[in-house]
Amino acid sequence: GQIHTLKQIKPLLIIGEGTSSLEAGEVWHHFDQKLKAPLTKVMAYKIRTTDLSRFNTLIMVSGDYRLLDSFTIQKIRNWASEGNTLITIGTAVQWAIANKIVNEKLEDKPKEDSITIRYPYVQASEILGRERLGGVILKSTIDLTHPLSYGYRDAELPVYKNNLVWLSQSKNPYSTVGIYPPNPHIDGYISTSIQKQYIPKSVTSVISPVGQGRAILLTNNPLFRGSWYGTQKIFDNAVMLGNIMRVPSF
Repeated sequence: GQIHTLKQIKPLLIIGEGTSSLEAGEVWHHFDQKLKAPLTKVMAYKIRTTDLSRFNTLIMVSGDYRLLDSFTIQKIRNWASEGNTLITIGTAVQWAIANKIVNEKLEDKPKEDSITIRYPYVQASEILGRERLGGVILKSTIDLTHPLSYGYRDAELPVYKNNLVWLSQSKNPYSTVGIYPPNPHIDGYISTSIQKQYIPKSVTSVISPVGQGRAILLTNNPLFRGSWYGTQKIFDNAVMLGNIMRVPSF
């Protein structure tokens, strides 16, 4: 086997306008109460002038990050490519893909039938609400040989999902860590169309190379309300082991 020297973690969490205060609070609570480790928190509008070289891990929770301009986005891209680790959670995965931080893809919305259907106006909230995810428990399977899965003994891992982020499997066969097996639904409401159109082709986690560094894409919230213990270790490994994770080329 190989022995790697771990670097001292120097994490930075982006908070404030354009980010999910709930998810940011969950990360903050986890560092403070579970990891007992320091965590620097910087408002999104200050990232432009923040010296990122002081940190080796950048955590982005769900959000639209509308305050990050093109200069700041390039700054984050350059920082990651220097050997650092970007961790994106939930809709931050969409942000990283849309801004070309990573070369990954999201599952496209299926093409709609050209035939227009008329629905009763009074049923709008009910019909549209069916395609949202308030919170559902899904079964996933993880690659136990990957550093992101360190410490797990069972490849089956229930995840909590409360977003509509559907990440495609990476083109690199070594990048995808977690997938949904057939019939993954465990509990909670999820529409039939989502189960048929998105889940079979989607994955839960991908490690994508960014220059000499990497981005860890986690489509589900691993720290939900500080009580979803099963996936907390995935987050811990992303933070603690992220800087030694390599994506083999093929």
